[in-house]
Amino acid sequence: MAQLTQEQRFDIVQASLDAADRGDHEEEHRLLLMLPIAPHLAKAAKDIWGKDFLLQGGYDLSEAEAAYGTGWLERDSEDCPEAFIKQAEGTKADIRIFVNIESIHPSSNN
Repeated sequence: MAQLTQEQRFDIVQASLDAADRGDHEEEHRLLLMLPIAPHLAKAAKDIWGKDFLLQGGYDLSEAEAAYGTGWLERDSEDCPEAFIKQAEGTKADIRIFVNIESIHPSSNN
């Protein structure tokens, strides 16, 4: 996938928030799928829900592939942090958990 600029990522997040405010959750989801998943979050999702979840979900795994190498989904990975697993257990997978807002909009960590 083409690499997005910081501004493009922010615009996508804003458009997805606007769609959510309108109640258009299909559009919100479609927009969020345009954003690459942060590598550590993609790895955690693989460990929790499995590689098929990521592949069938249509997620942009380009940053994870760049970080972990081609074929990373096929390889065994280290265990996720236990706190993340406990937080995710029993929840329905939602693409919003994958958006790394800090990498899109650095001022969000204030």
